[in-house]
Amino acid sequence: MPGPRHDASGKFPHRLGSCPCLEDYSVSNRGLRAGLVGAPDALAERLDAFERAGVDLTLLQFSPQAEEMERFAAEVIPLVRRQGRRVVA
Repeated sequence: MPGPRHDASGKFPHRLGSCPCLEDYSVSNRGLRAGLVGAPDALAERLDAFERAGVDLTLLQFSPQAEEMERFAAEVIPLVRRQGRRVVA
């Protein structure tokens, strides 16, 4: 089966009427579009905003993976828990 077709601007037609560009996809933008970059308190606030908007699952990518996962667990998760949010790791 052929892959998705895109127009000359690199945008893929979308069945909902919008035409997202490649920058809208996390694979091409390395997941930075969600704004989860910054100090631990800023990350906790951003995750809280996502949850208030109805997001109930967040997948995260770290680089370097092991070191940044440990740092996130030590510095961000405690702040998220203090906000009364549920964390499943």
